[in-house]
Amino acid sequence: MPRPPPPVKLSMKQMVRGYKDHLKTARAEADEKLASTRWPKENIGNFEILGTLGEGSFGTVILAMHRQSRKLFAVKVLSSRMAEICGAERALLEKRVLFATHSDFIVPLFFSGHDRTNLYLFMEFVPRGTLKRCFCENSRQPEATVKLYAAQIVLALEYLHACRILYRDLKPDNVLLADDNYIKLCDFGLAKRIQRCTYTVVGHRSHIPPEVTRRLGYREGTDWWAFGVTVYELLFQKLPYSYTDPAYRGVNVPVIPIVFPPEAPVSVEVHDLILSLLEKDPTRRLGTLERGTEDVKEHPWFAGLSFPKLFHKSIPMPNFDYPETVPIKKIVYRTFFHAGEVGPAAADIFEDF
Repeated sequence: MPRPPPPVKLSMKQMVRGYKDHLKTARAEADEKLASTRWPKENIGNFEILGTLGEGSFGTVILAMHRQSRKLFAVKVLSSRMAEICGAERALLEKRVLFATHSDFIVPLFFSGHDRTNLYLFMEFVPRGTLKRCFCENSRQPEATVKLYAAQIVLALEYLHACRILYRDLKPDNVLLADDNYIKLCDFGLAKRIQRCTYTVVGHRSHIPPEVTRRLGYREGTDWWAFGVTVYELLFQKLPYSYTDPAYRGVNVPVIPIVFPPEAPVSVEVHDLILSLLEKDPTRRLGTLERGTEDVKEHPWFAGLSFPKLFHKSIPMPNFDYPETVPIKKIVYRTFFHAGEVGPAAADIFEDF
């Protein structure tokens, strides 16, 4: 079998042009795909179920192998029971958003499907697990390493916002580490396409800003707040404040000071970045000002880092000293096969999935 050709080495000018073109066409391409009603379909019967990768509030993610191609997929399963409880529209929106987006920093969706009891999203299997597993459950990583991964999250958010999509669920648990040690965002169950402000209170309490809990209306600023929390968490392996503390009830975030652990010294630049992202006034928060994401990318903490090179994956990523493959539970979530048939409230969406 012939060897694949070596990758073409791009000049810096070509990298910049490709990066800008990707953002320039993002919204139009997303609009076109969101307007489509033709999506690739698959049948769960064509797969061998190998185990459970994770269980969340709105579904279960299983590992499945296509019987013919032997390719592995991560399959998100939403049962009819959960569709009735949380609304099957959310699963339909997640499917449309994933099909409409195309970025190396977002986990791709290949197929969708349904049967009488479940909805299925067939996505790329990313075997190395989450950033939480790598950064927060192992030894503390150097600040320079955190910076490389934070910058990749910036690229993912920049692309989504160019498509007029809010992610609304950024946290280390939802950032996967691929084989090349670059990241991919996953779990778009709370994502939303916006034109103006939205008021829905969604997201984990630890990562949502005060304007969300106060129902004041919000836009991209909610993702930049969550980004600030995530950077802090990756650096210090804990949250910048305790949302379980009696003093914290979402609306009380403004009275809780951000404390940087003295036993884990970091640069003044990342201090400033985090404080600018965790600005309680969304009109003054980094990322929400007139220049948007450009202000984040040009922050002194990212000085010397080439975002076009990172976009083209031309910067070597560090290796991590931890197990290569995410743990797989061999016993599949038992209600997966016994959810019951779909009720009338979600029947139309099941048919359209």
